[in-house]
Amino acid sequence: MGRGAQDTTRNMTDQQLSQTNALNQQLLAQQQALGNQVGSQYQNLLNNPGYSAADKAAITGQSQGALSSAFDALQQSAMNRVARTRNGAGFGDLEDELARQKGQQEANLAQQNQLNFSNTAYQRQMSALQGLSARASREVGCWPSEGSEKSRRKQRKRQKKGLTRSPISYIMLTTK
Repeated sequence: MGRGAQDTTRNMTDQQLSQTNALNQQLLAQQQALGNQVGSQYQNLLNNPGYSAADKAAITGQSQGALSSAFDALQQSAMNRVARTRNGAGFGDLEDELARQKGQQEANLAQQNQLNFSNTAYQRQMSALQGLSARASREVGCWPSEGSEKSRRKQRKRQKKGLTRSPISYIMLTTK
């Protein structure tokens, strides 16, 4: 390859490299902007991992309300049977047993709700830590400085030695 062809190839390679570097810089800026936005969301999630007090109250109220409805229906059914048969024998015992079971079920439900609240908080905290960790590992050094002058010089030296060839120089060599 003649001197003029080498210079042309080098200039075209440098031009292609500078365009690639400009695109990389643009993508890096976009990634950093998105990373900052996501990072603040992860940080917020880490600082407030669980449900809010209002959400907890709503969940607890809804689940306890559903349980109460079921036991109230059983209570009403027992009262209807007493009215229909006009026999109140055993109604007091049944009422007491329903109250006991309702109390046990409410306690179990409250315990289950608390466990779910804790698990949700833990899972959200772990998600936030994983997100922040992944973000930090990307920021620490996964973006090599390919656009540096030193990198371009290394690329040229390797091309001169024939170690690597750009697509343009390959096309020029194969078309001769």
